[in-house]
Amino acid sequence: MSDLDFLFVWPAAIDGFARHLGAAHIQAYLKLRGVQASQFLHPGNVSLDQLTARMLDRRPRIVGFSCYDLNYPRVRLLAERIRRFSPGTIIVCGGPAATFSDRVILDDCPAIDCCVRYEGESTALELLEWVTGKRPLESIRGITYRSGQAVVRTPDRELAGPGAQSLDEFPDPYLEGVIPPAEAGSVGLVTSRGCTFSCTYCNFRTVSRGRIRYHSVERVISVLSFLERELAGADTKTEIPFQDDNLSLNRGRFHHLLSRMAELRFQNLSFNGMMRPDLLTEESFPLLRAAGFAWLQFGVESGAPQVLGVVKRVRLGGGEKDGYRLEKDHLERVAWAVGRTRRVGLGAVSTVILGCPGETEEQGRETVEFVRRLNVDSYSHGFLKVHAGTELEHTCGDFGIRRVSLRLTPLPRRTRLAYPAHRIPMLDHAHPFPARTNAKMALVLRLLTGTTESYSDAVPWNGIGACGPVLGLSPPAPASAVHDWFSAQLPYNAVVCLMLDGPTPPDGLPGPDWAGAPFEVCTLRAVPHAAGGSLWRLDEIAVDAPAQNCMAIRALPLAAVDWNDLAGPVDPARQTLLLTADTAGDVQALEAVCATRERARGWNLPLAVLQSCLSIADSCRWASAPCPAPEGIRWFVDDTGGLSPCRCAARVGEVGQNPAVLREAVQCLQRTEMERRQCAACPVASSCSRCLFPGALGAAGFCEFRRRHPELPALVDGLVLARLLVQANLVPEGATGFSIHSLRGRLQGEFARAGGPVPLSECLLLALHGTSAGYLCHSRRRLLVSVAGEQLRTLQTLIGAPLSRSSDSGRTIGRRP
Repeated sequence: MSDLDFLFVWPAAIDGFARHLGAAHIQAYLKLRGVQASQFLHPGNVSLDQLTARMLDRRPRIVGFSCYDLNYPRVRLLAERIRRFSPGTIIVCGGPAATFSDRVILDDCPAIDCCVRYEGESTALELLEWVTGKRPLESIRGITYRSGQAVVRTPDRELAGPGAQSLDEFPDPYLEGVIPPAEAGSVGLVTSRGCTFSCTYCNFRTVSRGRIRYHSVERVISVLSFLERELAGADTKTEIPFQDDNLSLNRGRFHHLLSRMAELRFQNLSFNGMMRPDLLTEESFPLLRAAGFAWLQFGVESGAPQVLGVVKRVRLGGGEKDGYRLEKDHLERVAWAVGRTRRVGLGAVSTVILGCPGETEEQGRETVEFVRRLNVDSYSHGFLKVHAGTELEHTCGDFGIRRVSLRLTPLPRRTRLAYPAHRIPMLDHAHPFPARTNAKMALVLRLLTGTTESYSDAVPWNGIGACGPVLGLSPPAPASAVHDWFSAQLPYNAVVCLMLDGPTPPDGLPGPDWAGAPFEVCTLRAVPHAAGGSLWRLDEIAVDAPAQNCMAIRALPLAAVDWNDLAGPVDPARQTLLLTADTAGDVQALEAVCATRERARGWNLPLAVLQSCLSIADSCRWASAPCPAPEGIRWFVDDTGGLSPCRCAARVGEVGQNPAVLREAVQCLQRTEMERRQCAACPVASSCSRCLFPGALGAAGFCEFRRRHPELPALVDGLVLARLLVQANLVPEGATGFSIHSLRGRLQGEFARAGGPVPLSECLLLALHGTSAGYLCHSRRRLLVSVAGEQLRTLQTLIGAPLSRSSDSGRTIGRRP
């Protein structure tokens, strides 16, 4: 007997699982009809088998996946596992991939029973009627299913209702209690469905069949009023994205909605959304400001009028007849809209798509130059992807653009552009920069430093804390064995990092053995740096892309760095600075830093350290948290499949072994080694990591070093915490540097918290210069307490620390829209 009729699942990229707005609308529709439905959310670090068991705990009749090209490999992996454990469960895919690649999916994955095309409210209800024997499957419109050896495609389902307000027949997921109000900032809401424009690279029009349908203004206001009430009392406003395909399409309705929002004067909400500038008027911008919008996004896509004509961004064709007059007017309109947006005090961002059909490299550079002149806060430096369901899917070959299938999976398909668009340099404010906030960079630093876990519970950012172990592979590691290991035993949300040296495949990364893998794969390629050390390029687009187009880690020996000029070695907007301590000279340099800073009773560090997220390789060795090797949060795989929990460790196992067995082997080694070193009797036992693999120092040298410099963990823990705060966007705007102060022997008392009191003498204080903010922290107890204003000044006075001051650079760190 099933406890649940529908379980909706959206396998995301790094974070595992997330709530899907479209599935939430279907769930609300089913709820009003007495159907039991739920969404499967992030379960933590569990293996694929454990994950499947949790999905099936409530014995759902139907599991429905939200399927896109990019997540199809994960959907397939999960569907196959569900089929193995529960042969009677019906597995359904919906979403863009299921709509436009339905036959591809069913041909590729026998575990998937059915694809739902276009919107799914009514279809989901009828599928449940089929499962319960109340309706024949072939009577359901808008589905594709397997019948014996044949694939059957029923006629398309008509879109709901012909009226202008037809969407109101669908219930709202917030009002129905399907989405908690606290998640509105990450999930967003829609006021309409569809788009009437005909851009050749976009399938929004195809999904909506060239129509747009609206919720009434009253309905939208009722949802916003509900969220305003429910989110009262929060420390900051919740910024809610409008996810409409084209929010401003109906100008009269749009202005009416903005006026009603302005009347309500929301105290707990702010908003953002995508706009077409040719649909806005002078009146729009003060209305947007009064309604509570924080920033607007404008799609530039191309700054070349001829390219806009080819992709039908402005009109259906014919631009060559009048010299692309309307396309030129459109670009002027974009510049006008951005100027008006900034004039009323709102943020402005934009998007570009390089490699569009008919575009030359010169026109691509013209596009980037156009964005530079726009003076937006940030922009997405994107590259063309040919999607199923678009006009371009059928015409891309006419422009020298190809779609290439991957070896492991038919979806997603890689797009090969007609010219090397990756050679066009990004601007400083391009996404995914600044690199310091990128989740993949945080994961790579977890692999290289081993210290991210120290504050993963205390710093509220799932980009780090929710992820499983990270594997560093040095090709030619056995790819097939790692694939099998993931499928069988590793946590579903583990990440593979390919650590490469020298040339890489010319069509981008990862290579053919990894492209299309059903787990997260990133690449880190080391290239020599002209000024010394190396540059590790993270997820580079192509080998010959300019350096400014890559997130990168600048690796330098610690002995080569001048601690009084940390701004010199890196471009902090794009690079993370990693100091290596692999030689005796590096250790001596670290000792000199310790001696200097200990006499000063603290470390005052400039803005550049915050901007570049300065880290120390294998800094877990010098931190106060216990050595992470026994926890299995990172593994290094050699070219024969051997496993080590640290770059300095000997082989402790091999790919394919049970992770629990591997962890037990390292824990046994730890117990033996700690007894041999007599760690329990050591005077710095409470703050020493008890590193199992101290590298060139050796065990005796390491123990002597840690006893000689008991303040060192404060520096390392402070650097780790500062990095996590920046990555989680928790550094207040205007910060110009920071200071780290150990409270060891300088402050008495305890901090009360669940699980027992925390002695203040074991904590450290991190104060952010140029602000009145700081943090009291204890990495071993995962304590993180915000202190500010008079409280912070009192602590600084008690420990004899200088009050927060500005750095002499004059620059600050702040958020962009």
